[in-house]
Amino acid sequence: MRWLLCGSSFALAVVVAIVTASIRADNIRERQRLDRLQHKIELRELELQRLSVQALERGTPDRLVVNLRRILKQAERQQERAWQ
Repeated sequence: MRWLLCGSSFALAVVVAIVTASIRADNIRERQRLDRLQHKIELRELELQRLSVQALERGTPDRLVVNLRRILKQAERQQERAWQ
């Protein structure tokens, strides 16, 4: 009876060790996946900043005036349609 109890305890300890190793391996894989995802997010944020700077550089005063006039004309047309 004592040997059966010792054998069962040993088997349980082996199972716990295997499960623990499996959980740790899953945690490592998940951590690596999250690190890759974080790196992709950082690259996208960097690209967004670059595009923002590029858009600001393109926004010359002449272009801004042309766009403002176009927007104001559209707004006037919409108001005229609303009054009719």
